[in-house]
Amino acid sequence: FKFGMNVTSPQGIVTLKGTGPNAERQEAAHGHQVWAFPPAPAKPSYVLAVDLGTDIIWGIRCNDDGSWVKAEATPAFKVPGGAGPRHLTVLPAAGQAGHYHVYVIGELNCILYQFLATPTEGGAYDFQLTAEYDTRPEKCETEPFSSAIITNGKHLFVANRFVDTLTSYAVQPDGSLEKVAIVPCGGQVPRDASLSPDGKFLVVCNQQDNHLSVFDVSTGTPQLKSDFTTPSPTCVYFL
Repeated sequence: FKFGMNVTSPQGIVTLKGTGPNAERQEAAHGHQVWAFPPAPAKPSYVLAVDLGTDIIWGIRCNDDGSWVKAEATPAFKVPGGAGPRHLTVLPAAGQAGHYHVYVIGELNCILYQFLATPTEGGAYDFQLTAEYDTRPEKCETEPFSSAIITNGKHLFVANRFVDTLTSYAVQPDGSLEKVAIVPCGGQVPRDASLSPDGKFLVVCNQQDNHLSVFDVSTGTPQLKSDFTTPSPTCVYFL
């Protein structure tokens, strides 16, 4: 694809390879998300590919229009072994031009990792781990799997499957996170979530019981407002 344009013919195909320490879940590479980095309005220099199977966030260098410099992925940064990164989201670092906070959720351990991305020469970035946050409820007796992470700039939200919860955080001026609340997700197995364009409402895909739940998140504490039925929802996106 090319940034800011309609879908075009493929620019190339990159194959991710490797394994992780969890033999059952990380027997091979499992790409789960791609992200143009740095985000708009900056010009992207990477496509970041989040790979659950290898604990690596891969970087594919690209030109200003999104075309790849070379159809090749190299590790941009890693999370601790066995975390199983699934999704990431990005916020600009206040007072640090060109710097970004990158938040990565581990599906296999429900730990949220915060990195500081610092620009280096030639459009590259250095990613340093700065904080970790456990997104699970206290005294959690079920083994949950994190499925989605999303932010409106003021708050950040994580969905955890099999405990069926949403964990919300307030984003502090330095980019660190302060836990606000853990609430039921409105259904079973929250597979994905998306914010309305104004950042006031969060829609959650509850895959197991076939419906979408709509939360008011304007205060930071998700409040269930409505839901509607749709067969086995797995992804939701606002256009």
